[in-house]
Amino acid sequence: RSLVVDRVLTASISANDFERLALGEALSEERPPLFIGQRMLRVDAQTLNLVRNVPGSILVRVADQEVQRRVLLTPGDRGIDFENAECAVECDHADLIAVRSGQVPPLELFLAGKLRVLGDAQLALALGGLFV
Repeated sequence: RSLVVDRVLTASISANDFERLALGEALSEERPPLFIGQRMLRVDAQTLNLVRNVPGSILVRVADQEVQRRVLLTPGDRGIDFENAECAVECDHADLIAVRSGQVPPLELFLAGKLRVLGDAQLALALGGLFV
């Protein structure tokens, strides 16, 4: 009864996309998982308050051969809506792995046109730094 739900950030992903995006090549190779592993969210109080108050959600669309995989990042108590995110970030799976493993900075991919931001780019800046 005394448990209080204090949601800071929700990452929503379909069951079909979870293994490939959340674990990725970590299942078969010695690579870091995409969303689990080397770097997780910073959890100091100031960062948590900033994340809770981000005014929108980010849909990450990952092109993986013939399949488009999606992860929705929703701050605070906002509802989960894959169709109406205020910001979308698009890239290829290989480029996302390169960013996540530290091989390529996201800005380099953005300037090369390999990472695209649609909608409110400030949302991508506000939440993106937590994961890379």
